[in-house]
Amino acid sequence: DTVDWKSVQVMPRLPCSRCTATVRVKVALRNVRGRAQSVGLSGNFGSRRFTVGTRRVGGSGVTSFTTSFNVPRPRVWSPSSPSLYNVNLRATAGGRTVSTYRLRTGIRSIRVSNGRLRLNGRPTNFRGVGLHEDSKTQGFAVDNAFRERLVGETKAVGATLMRTHYPMHPYTHELADREGL
Repeated sequence: DTVDWKSVQVMPRLPCSRCTATVRVKVALRNVRGRAQSVGLSGNFGSRRFTVGTRRVGGSGVTSFTTSFNVPRPRVWSPSSPSLYNVNLRATAGGRTVSTYRLRTGIRSIRVSNGRLRLNGRPTNFRGVGLHEDSKTQGFAVDNAFRERLVGETKAVGATLMRTHYPMHPYTHELADREGL
């Protein structure tokens, strides 16, 4: 009843597998009230706390927050070691937390060098499956149990990559990250 998360982007950048990572956080919050109010944003990335600031937002208006910070000696994500960081964001208004947003993300480097895809500086050797997130009984309105089965079957055949024709459900992306796909 106070603010809405219009968009959230948490973008880790890793120049090399042993380098300090830079994490950029970009959030757009919508004031869902008809009158202006001050809205603040803070959070944590793993154990690192950060405060982005406070903005005055007009009634039904949108404001953007952006910050970046370094993560020295990051736990680097890879298929064999899918390390993820918890990200917790807090929106405040009137001196109280009015909304939270949670996600998990990995720090990794994906580049093309001399025509070869490299993950964390190493050449990739992906084996994948093509799939669709639908079923005969549920259509495209599949549940998380179905998504978990897709990821489990992908791993069972030794694949490290899932190929789709359209964006998958956010839960599928997070599950794939957690499982090293």
